[in-house]
Amino acid sequence: MDGVNLPIVLVLVWDLKRVLDKGLSVQSGVQTFLKRKNDDKFVNQMRIWLQLDKNARLVHAQKYFNMHQMAVLRTIELGLSGQSIYEQICNLESEIVETCETDIQEHIAKLPILMQIPLIFLVFPAICILLLVPTLAQLSF
Repeated sequence: MDGVNLPIVLVLVWDLKRVLDKGLSVQSGVQTFLKRKNDDKFVNQMRIWLQLDKNARLVHAQKYFNMHQMAVLRTIELGLSGQSIYEQICNLESEIVETCETDIQEHIAKLPILMQIPLIFLVFPAICILLLVPTLAQLSF
């Protein structure tokens, strides 16, 4: 898994799920995540989001977070209020993984076209030169 750039929200979901499996609170899961990831824009906005009141959180989330991030933050908010969120976390995990797999498949579908670009602009002209130079040399005699 070296070099794999996982969505930060998936890392948050995995941290929450791991903490909930251990029987700890949602607050401790969020704190664990925030301690581990310090240099990300999502983490900085999440810290701000945690400090806001409930009405301001919604406005802030709509402004700075994407669809999956907002869903996870809504679930965290339910967990911080004392509700059970383990099932929702599992559902969010599967949705995010499915979205990642879809994105990967889309990128894979584009690869054959992208691989033809060097072939067309580099290899094909080189082959043409190799074929035409001896032909032109024979014509000059």
